[in-house]
Amino acid sequence: MFAGGFTFYNPSRWRYDAETKELEIILGGISQFPVGSAKYQIAHRPGSLLRFDVKKRALVYSLLPHINSPRLEFAGFIFYYGRPCEGAN
Repeated sequence: MFAGGFTFYNPSRWRYDAETKELEIILGGISQFPVGSAKYQIAHRPGSLLRFDVKKRALVYSLLPHINSPRLEFAGFIFYYGRPCEGAN
């Protein structure tokens, strides 16, 4: 579920393939699929988005460390993976 933003894509689903290290996000809701930003990502930021499928409403990202930095770009916004607090034991 999206919280704090993009809630118009709820309910969404995701699945991770540990073998290929691919994350697939399938957008729910009735809001238009972000085709423009997906095409832009593929053309201008290689590795930030592998592919998308409008019919399935799916975005597929690579989570291989040498391809993708510790971030995920979605609809023009960049989200960083959570990191543990340095003071935590």
